[in-house]
Amino acid sequence: MSNTTSGIWPPLSDAELLPLADLRSLIVDGKFKVGALSLMDIHASDMLFVVKADKGLLQLTQGEGKALQGTFKVSAALDARTDTPIYTLKKTVTGMQIQPVAQMALEDDLFKGILDMQLDFSSTGNSEKALVNNAKGNTTFKLAEGTVRGANLHNSLLNGFNELLGSYRELTALLPDTSSGHMPLELSEDTKIVELTGAAHLEKE
Repeated sequence: MSNTTSGIWPPLSDAELLPLADLRSLIVDGKFKVGALSLMDIHASDMLFVVKADKGLLQLTQGEGKALQGTFKVSAALDARTDTPIYTLKKTVTGMQIQPVAQMALEDDLFKGILDMQLDFSSTGNSEKALVNNAKGNTTFKLAEGTVRGANLHNSLLNGFNELLGSYRELTALLPDTSSGHMPLELSEDTKIVELTGAAHLEKE
């Protein structure tokens, strides 16, 4: 019987993803350096990757470089020594300007900011369904010096508050800068983000 699901996402497959026997025969011990690389106006430089593979344990023990005015570090492993492979990924991003990526994704220059991020992810299994069902991870991020272009969220909030003041005129006497009966709006058409932080945890119950 075929695996079916409702909604917009296609069904997850139980088919094997990786040829585990072939992976166990790999022997690799290498170091790769890339001086500069450009892809769709995104530039990276000073990249170093150290990879190892032996008896089914594949590792990216070191991965680092510079991109988007910041730096990245990454390590990963695929343990295929058993029939239930284990995947791990750790990544750190520091001081990256997200504007080029956002512009490429949105096809418009709407957003910019400096991103710091940490990611720790793991899963097990050798099929799409197993990987999704067993996925676990944590991530934290901080966005600084951000700007949302063409959308002044501050003014949007004040417009709603000014409508409230219009209904309750006596409140204006209790608030500063409301002598005209409303709170003044900013002239800027953008929204400035001084700092935005967040965290997420992934684990299926």
